[in-house]
Amino acid sequence: MKRTALILILLTTACFIYAGSKVIDTAGQVTNTVNDEGTPETGVTFTAKAGQPVPFGYMVASATTVCAKVKLTDWQVISPVDMKARWYFRIKHKDKPEEILNVTGLIQTKTAINNADYYYYFVPLENKGNIVHFTSDGAYIRNLKFPVFSILFLDVVLDPEIHYLHFPFVVGEQWTEKSTGTVTLMNFFKVTKSTTTKFNAYDEADITINGKTEHVFRVKSEIDKGEGKLDHEENWYAVNIGLVYQDTEAYTLELVKFVPGSEMNNLLEADAAPEDVTPQTKI
Repeated sequence: MKRTALILILLTTACFIYAGSKVIDTAGQVTNTVNDEGTPETGVTFTAKAGQPVPFGYMVASATTVCAKVKLTDWQVISPVDMKARWYFRIKHKDKPEEILNVTGLIQTKTAINNADYYYYFVPLENKGNIVHFTSDGAYIRNLKFPVFSILFLDVVLDPEIHYLHFPFVVGEQWTEKSTGTVTLMNFFKVTKSTTTKFNAYDEADITINGKTEHVFRVKSEIDKGEGKLDHEENWYAVNIGLVYQDTEAYTLELVKFVPGSEMNNLLEADAAPEDVTPQTKI
């Protein structure tokens, strides 16, 4: 009994020291490194450890909540607005689980609406895009793309905007957002649908991306579109990286590599990267 108590005390102390050392407030304090093999011509294999290829799902399998606490002094670090950065993802659609495809995310544009900055996060090869706005109390989404028949994506305008991230992040916090989405067809005909989304900031964790430990905040959501069916979604946001994982009813998306704009040689090289990052994989 005494031995068990001693172990618990030592573990608690170690976690306290570990957590206390992880105060993050600027993007310069955390960098994401990549362990690559191969060349753009032959394809690149990402590894967690030397010589060990990373299978799809490795990042999720690496997640641990032990000692996973970070004190943020700048919430914006979990939603970077680096216009030159690139997010290299792998995606697996649930109707084609045997295929893993490579897609690249970027911030395509920034625009001002009502004297506030809005950022268009875009994944070109998947035709997915969201217009996002940030304030001192969190992040809001104004527009999103909705897939139809898996090949057609419609632009949906949300009113009011959906408050999808609360700052500061408080584990266990839950909140509900109601909004109406409007799609304009042929620049004339409008279709609307009301939704209710329940969000749950359920925990923090440490994960491994390319052999490096990254800290994430994890949010689950339950979407009621009024059709008698609830859609479930889970998103992970990493410090100084942004979205690294997304699990929806249609697909699972995980980050393979993040390259800040300061590390990009030029935008032409970045735009060519989706085909070069990894070969298409069968599992």
